[in-house]
Formats: sequence, structure tokens, C-alpha cells
Amino acid sequence: MATKKNELKMFTKDDLINAAEEIGYTNQQVEKLWNLLGDNRSKKWKFNIFNTIYFLGGLIIFSALVWFLKESYSLYGKKALFLISSGYSSIFYALGAYLWKIKEKKVIGRIFLFLSLSLVPLAMYAFQDMLGWWPGHYPGSYDSFYKLIKSGWLLMEIITIVCTLMTLYFFRSPFLTSILYLTMLFMSEDIVPFFFNSFIKDTQLDSIHSVISIFFGICIITLSFILDLKKKRDFAFWGYLFGTIAFWFGITFINYNTELENSIYCLLNIVLLFVGGFVGRKVFTIFGVLGIMTYLSELFYRCFSTSLAFPLIVSCIGIAVIFIGIYFQNYKKQKTYFPIDEK
Repeated sequence: MATKKNELKMFTKDDLINAAEEIGYTNQQVEKLWNLLGDNRSKKWKFNIFNTIYFLGGLIIFSALVWFLKESYSLYGKKALFLISSGYSSIFYALGAYLWKIKEKKVIGRIFLFLSLSLVPLAMYAFQDMLGWWPGHYPGSYDSFYKLIKSGWLLMEIITIVCTLMTLYFFRSPFLTSILYLTMLFMSEDIVPFFFNSFIKDTQLDSIHSVISIFFGICIITLSFILDLKKKRDFAFWGYLFGTIAFWFGITFINYNTELENSIYCLLNIVLLFVGGFVGRKVFTIFGVLGIMTYLSELFYRCFSTSLAFPLIVSCIGIAVIFIGIYFQNYKKQKTYFPIDEK
């Protein structure tokens, strides 16, 4: 009877000890090897149906809390908002630490830690609102935190970053870095009016925002690449994502006045394509294609919008993009150092 080539074989610690004794390993070496195997296995986290349910539950909790805390603010005021939000954040943090360290349920533990850190900006907002401590000007209601660029958000963002870094020191979870990078992205925008609003014209702020966004994106992408080189690909994922978002939106919303400048924009997106192929990350490829299509759409609209051949030309561009993808896929099969993920 034929057997499967990749049959899964299970073994116990005693099996490992017996096999190690036959080849001359000591008990200390076997113990170290067993612990190392256990650590590596725990790090290989798979997003299965149960993890999906856990994250869905966390999202429901977060949505309910946002609504509840918003209502608490309108009914009971600033002090109640601070006590409730900080109380929930502390409870979630303690529960997450308990599940992670004591029960060794890291998936659920990281969800509660994420919920705890997500409430830090709200708790800080309520605390600052009570005392009137605002860098720059009062930013308005908390609902505007994710919408408007204001210098008043800076202290909230700094405290959130500090809390997240401290948490990452004790709980090495790549998922928690999403809060870190997102908050850093917001801070890179909100720091502009804090330093430049008093002596820069409003018409110049957009350009400054774009430049800082580009610089921030490059820094985060570089940091993620360093993590990649150190074999910490899970920690690099969120950095690549938010770094690429910041860089791409920065170069996209700059005002391009000449055709040469527009061509440079297209070239930068082509560079993103090659970077995606070099580091094996799809996020670069996705935004690179979006940028190239944005450039080509505007170019051909300006040149051929009144021509009946316009749909045909755009279709040809789409076909060309597909064949470029096929070319790079075949190139990857021939060159092992050009790691494009085919999944």
C-alpha cells in the first residue's frame, strides 16, 4: 500500500530523549532543543476560523465601547469618560497579560492588549479635556481624531506610542505594531501645524504634509527592511503596509505642474513595483500598479478623451500590465533571488 510522501509524524519528549541518547546528546542539550522546537511552533501563528472568531469578537467589543463611551461623554461629562475609558483599558491590559503569560493563549491575549492600547488615545483625550492641556489649539471632539489634522492630537499620539512600545517590550506581538505605525503616521501629519502653522501659508501646508509623509514612509519602509533582514518578517509586515501608504499618498497628492514631473511620479511607482519584487511584499506591487494606472489614466484622458479610440487604448494598457505581470512571474521562476509570492 502506497504511503503519502508528506505524512505527518508525531513524537513526544520521551521519544526525543531516547533518540538523542543513541547519538550521544546530553539531557541539557535535549531539553534546550525541545524548548526551542516549542518556541518556534508557537511563533507560527495561523489565521484559522477560530482566530477569525476571536478577532470578530474583539471588533464587536471595540465597536460597542466606542458607542458607549461616546454616549457617556455626552451624558456624564469629561471625568466620567476618563474614568470609564482608562478603567476599561486597564482591565483589558490585565486580562490580555494574564491570557498571554499565565494561560499561554497568545491569540486571545493579543486581542485584549490591542483593545487596551486602542483606548489609550481616548483616555488621554478625556484627561487633557479635563485639564485643558492641548499642544497648539483645542482639536475639537474626539470623533475628528481619525479625520482632521490638528496639532492638539500630538500629546495623545506620543503617549499612545510610548504605551505601545512598552507593551511590545513585554509582549512580542507583530499585530500590536499596527497601532504603533498607525499612530506614528497620524503624528507625522499632526506635527506639521504644530511647528509650521504660525509662519507658513495655508496654501503651502499641503505640500509640507506630502513631503513629511514621503519622508515618514521611507523611514518606516527602511526599518521594515532591516527587520526583514533579521528574519522578523511578521514584525515587518505592518511597517511595510503603513510605510507604503504614507509614501504613496505623499507622492500622489503633490501638485505636478509639468509633464516631466508627472513622468517622475510614474517612475516612482515603477520603482515600487521592483521593490515589491525584491522584498517579496505585495503591498508595493498593489500601490505601484495603482500609481501607474492613475498616471496613465490622466495622461490618456488629456490626450485622447475626445477620440473614439480612447477605450481601445486604455484596454491595451490593461493587457500590457497583465503581460508585465506574467513576465515577472516567469522571471521569478528562473531567478531564485527575486522572490515574488505567487499565492
